[in-house]
Amino acid sequence: MVRYISDRIGVMHCGRLVELAPGKELFSHPVHPYTQSLIEAIPVPDPRAAKNHSHAGYQAQRCGGQPVWHEVSPGHFVFAAE
Repeated sequence: MVRYISDRIGVMHCGRLVELAPGKELFSHPVHPYTQSLIEAIPVPDPRAAKNHSHAGYQAQRCGGQPVWHEVSPGHFVFAAE
């Protein structure tokens, strides 16, 4: 539903904003692993297609460096370690 009613979407994880992008951009090119896992978790209405749907889930990765905002495309920002 969010895909169809939102012009701009912010994804929060553990109380922090981790990705911010226009709606169409976020769903077509998610960058942060948590955003990717959320999109992969969207139910598929066709049971046959669901068999091929990956539900790997998000696993927090400990990265060196302090997370900072990166602009991956115009208006699409992701909060990640350098």
